[in-house]
Amino acid sequence: MSKLLSALALCLGLLCLTGCDNPAPGDPCEVSGDGFTRQDPCADTCVEWDVTCPGGDTVAPSVCSDGACSTDADCGDGWFCAGINMTDSECLPLDVCPAADEASAADGFTAPQSSVLPALD
Repeated sequence: MSKLLSALALCLGLLCLTGCDNPAPGDPCEVSGDGFTRQDPCADTCVEWDVTCPGGDTVAPSVCSDGACSTDADCGDGWFCAGINMTDSECLPLDVCPAADEASAADGFTAPQSSVLPALD
């Protein structure tokens, strides 16, 4: 009986190891909770909010990023560096953008830098 329980525990452990992985970069994702209770299924970030594509279009991709970046050169082929807020940028797959944006990616992107806005007159 204990051999059966040991075998069952081993099978469940292996199943969890193979089936409980985070989604891969570029895979669709969805977070749960909000604020302090936000649970992100991705290894890096599940980007569910509006980002600007290289061609200027705005999309809400809902995919896992491939890590932080400063320029497109920090991302792999077929990926671009998207500013996700005022200070942070993440590598996202170009296929989340309209097809015309893929050609614009060759122009490159530099993440937004913090700066002081000029006073309004």
